[in-house]
Amino acid sequence: MSANGSKTRHIFIADAVLSVTMSLLWVGSYGYTYSDPLYNSSPVNWLAFLLWTPGLFLTLRFYRLLIRQLGNSWLSILLTWLAYFASLLLVEHIGYNVLAIHQVTSEGPLFLGLIHGTVILKIYYVTAGMVAIFLSRILEKILDQPGEIQKPFGNGETGRPCRYDYHKKFNKAL
Repeated sequence: MSANGSKTRHIFIADAVLSVTMSLLWVGSYGYTYSDPLYNSSPVNWLAFLLWTPGLFLTLRFYRLLIRQLGNSWLSILLTWLAYFASLLLVEHIGYNVLAIHQVTSEGPLFLGLIHGTVILKIYYVTAGMVAIFLSRILEKILDQPGEIQKPFGNGETGRPCRYDYHKKFNKAL
């Protein structure tokens, strides 16, 4: 596999792991409760988790597609946010108005009669896609760090990539 193909695969995996992690942390800490007990689960609301994870992942993939097509980071971020928010409103509309899935809350909606929840929920809903892009770009920078090709605890011959010279530090300690 080429170095570019390997990088693409690593970024794909990093985006997937980031999406799962952000979703798990958000859903696990927010504590979604719906009016229909069928949609409630503890400690993680699986309905919300299963919607947030692919939503964030697709947001990241869409952003990367725009970066490749447009090359302009700020325009790509703006268009990604618009697509993210429009998609979020569509999913919220289907859940709230079509499927009658209502969160137990006394709070009013954020926009167009949609996104019912606390102020924290509303802030997260508006910013989660951009936070995911920001964190993904940090992960990409970390993955872009050049690594030496060497065998771990070996003599530096061609082997798997290894960023740090652990074997040199280990040998010095001996």
